[in-house]
Amino acid sequence: MDNQAPADANARKSASLPVPKRYATICTLGKLSGSQFTWVSPSLTHTYMNRNPSPLSPTEWDEVAALEVVHESWGLGSGDAGEALSEVAYGAKFHFFSGSPGYVGDLFIIHGDTLAAPPFILIRNAENRLELA
Repeated sequence: MDNQAPADANARKSASLPVPKRYATICTLGKLSGSQFTWVSPSLTHTYMNRNPSPLSPTEWDEVAALEVVHESWGLGSGDAGEALSEVAYGAKFHFFSGSPGYVGDLFIIHGDTLAAPPFILIRNAENRLELA
């Protein structure tokens, strides 16, 4: 039967997808010359799916902390910035590719030190500003 699970742990490990997989599109805006592909539109990039989290940069922590809902939720003072938030919260950034509806871009997950509260999930809007997903 084709849908059977692997019999042992080693087989399960090899069946996982640890290596980023190429993200294919139905339509591409580029030209192929020999083995080189050149994008016609500078806004499109050659992308690989990577499901590994990245740390937030100090600038990104500042951007997250500047959101009113985040600022109020963590009780940050008026002079507090991203550094203060990074000392009391967990943060991870993903380069995200969704299924439907299609969203491709930054996805931030910010979580406090209690599992009882849900994390903040942030994405970039059309103006490239962070907002709650």
